[in-house]
Amino acid sequence: MRFSDLSVGDSFQTDTHRITEDDIESFADITGDHNWIHVDEQRAADGPYGRRIAHGPLVIGIMMGLVVQEGIYSDAIIALYGMDNVRFIEPVKLRDEIYVEMEITDLERQDEDSGLVTTKREAVNSDDETVLVCSTIALLSDESP
Repeated sequence: MRFSDLSVGDSFQTDTHRITEDDIESFADITGDHNWIHVDEQRAADGPYGRRIAHGPLVIGIMMGLVVQEGIYSDAIIALYGMDNVRFIEPVKLRDEIYVEMEITDLERQDEDSGLVTTKREAVNSDDETVLVCSTIALLSDESP
């Protein structure tokens, strides 16, 4: 969708992603964050969540990817300007499934060819618990491909 195709109040829901051991292990290897709560099954079983949990930034990345895979902005995205008010509400555990609910909260035209889109995003698990909330600002094109 192009900038001019969107309206404040438009909402979208993505498909789901199951958090796998490979997701967590790969993220730990890439970032160097091998904290026991993410990578040590035995110790995590005795920890506060009863099993391993995903890294918060991993969940953010999966949330962003789910929106991209949904094709909401398609090839109109120029840049992600930022994320605000990021809150991790509930832990995302190994084998949890999450999806994203997204609502357009503001539109600000920059010039005749582009505009800023502000969204509220919630990552939700298969128990319908919100696990992550944030707002994002992205620059979208208004030109035809």
